[in-house]
Amino acid sequence: RTRTHAHALARAHAPVRAAPRGRHHPAHALVARDVQPCAVDGGRLYPVLDAGALAAGSVIGHVLDGRYLVTGAVGKGGMGLVLEALVDTDQFDDTLFVFTSDHGEMLGSHGMLLKGSVLFEELMRVPLLVRSPGGTSGGRVSDQLISHVDLVPTMLAQCGIERPGDLHGVDIGGLLAGGDDPVREGLAFEFHSSNWGERPTPLRGWRTDRWKYVESVDGADELYDLQTDPGEASNLADAGNAQTELGRMLSLI
Repeated sequence: RTRTHAHALARAHAPVRAAPRGRHHPAHALVARDVQPCAVDGGRLYPVLDAGALAAGSVIGHVLDGRYLVTGAVGKGGMGLVLEALVDTDQFDDTLFVFTSDHGEMLGSHGMLLKGSVLFEELMRVPLLVRSPGGTSGGRVSDQLISHVDLVPTMLAQCGIERPGDLHGVDIGGLLAGGDDPVREGLAFEFHSSNWGERPTPLRGWRTDRWKYVESVDGADELYDLQTDPGEASNLADAGNAQTELGRMLSLI
């Protein structure tokens, strides 16, 4: 009934893919609960899903297809109800509209089904659609780094409310107004445990436009060049030609 003219300020992850066999995952990754068999060695989980297990028409393939379609349908359906109500009550052009997600799902990528103690792009990189009141500068995509932490200061600024001095995050109003200058040099992120009461499997990291570093308590750190390896299949943490970049990321975390 109307065009939203929304900014797609963050793209969702690329289509899922299976990682090379032998890729390690931290303990308590959800593959352990959902798919058997799997092998545990030194506290690290090695899933044994192969291409056949994830193939179209397989039982797991149907599960993945169903979860993907249902998740999309629920999100689109709920968003449609909200937009329809705003239009019917003549509030659409007075509304700051924000659509995003708390996390992604692995859905077979890297041999995992749902989510857990990993920090791959499939879990971290989620869509963010924003429409300012009036929708004066919409219909475009920005690849600038943005965090959920930035949403509150942005909404306060859009509503003309003074920002508290101790509030984290940055106002991304410049992107909403049509600009495309970077708002962050990098993003910090962390993981504690899959569910409350479970043994923690802490991870933390730092991501820039090109690089991602993930640090774990067991020393199995990860470094990915997202420009040449967007699927995060090649861990460069021990690569000799990546030690300079590794040192820089360590200094920023």
